[in-house]
Amino acid sequence: MRMEYVREALGELDEEEVQDLIQNAFENDGWKVRNLHKSDRGHEEGVDLICERQGKKRLIAVKLRPEKQDIEQLDVLAKRFGEGELLYAYTADPTVAFQKEIDDVAKIVNFLGPSDLHSMLVQREVVDYLVHYFGVLPIAKEMAESVTALWESRKVTTRQGLMRTEDIRSIWMLKDAVLKKRAAVGIVALRWDDEFMQRVDVREDEFEKVLDDVVCDLDRVQSFTGGNMSHAFKMVKDTTPHVLSLVWTVIRPRTNWMHFAGTAEMLRTRDQVYEFARRFWALPGSLSPLPSAKMNRDNMLSLYSGLAGILRNLAQAMKDLDDGIDWAWQDMQLEQRNP
Repeated sequence: MRMEYVREALGELDEEEVQDLIQNAFENDGWKVRNLHKSDRGHEEGVDLICERQGKKRLIAVKLRPEKQDIEQLDVLAKRFGEGELLYAYTADPTVAFQKEIDDVAKIVNFLGPSDLHSMLVQREVVDYLVHYFGVLPIAKEMAESVTALWESRKVTTRQGLMRTEDIRSIWMLKDAVLKKRAAVGIVALRWDDEFMQRVDVREDEFEKVLDDVVCDLDRVQSFTGGNMSHAFKMVKDTTPHVLSLVWTVIRPRTNWMHFAGTAEMLRTRDQVYEFARRFWALPGSLSPLPSAKMNRDNMLSLYSGLAGILRNLAQAMKDLDDGIDWAWQDMQLEQRNP
């Protein structure tokens, strides 16, 4: 488990989003869940979620970073120990004052900190959490930086006439950077696609290890290729933005990017596009079919399929970028022959 990734992924979420993820986790495990924070806030009495299954009940309180002012809610929750198992989940380490209270009630309340929360969400196959988790990986951030540079240059007028030396240099700088990343990502995606095809049953006890191994492979790709791709896109944006504008023009209608580009073009700021791009490749069905976490776990290996789909999406995105650069080069050559 890479705790820096766990803390960053959970740190992106607001309290209601964390509640939704925990609700999905329990529902995936066969529990009926009532979200009092949404449906009956006036009667929460220290509890955000009530989970019931086969006569058992779990009462769950959710916070981001518990502080001194949250002690009262914890005390209220602790007084309900006779109603069922009590859980208190949080995404960031509590303050010193709250930690003292944890020590006082630890015998009657089970606490789920960031690592415990991550483990539960992975083991219970909450695909929505994987979207956030993969979005904080360095390779996802570099992909987002590169695509954002494309978006920023999309409205630059495509230069007409003879190619300049700097235009040729820019297109080959992009090609070299993208091709290296594409090859490495493709190897990882093929390796894990084959690995997941050989798995014939669900083993929750190995979900975290599988996820860690996948992330380790992607980190190796990033370490091997470095940040050359985003550096190349930023440099071309600053020197020859019309080249990126051409790449955007040819990549948008000819590849799987129509969904991404259509949404990105409705966004107004660079930050909005970057945040969207960072997670887009992990979204179900963004570029290649990804099973929904709501499907029956007995009929499909949702976590394995989800991870395979995310890797296919990333590999497809790299292929599309590579193809887009090739098509832009072809158009530049055609313009050169027919000015």
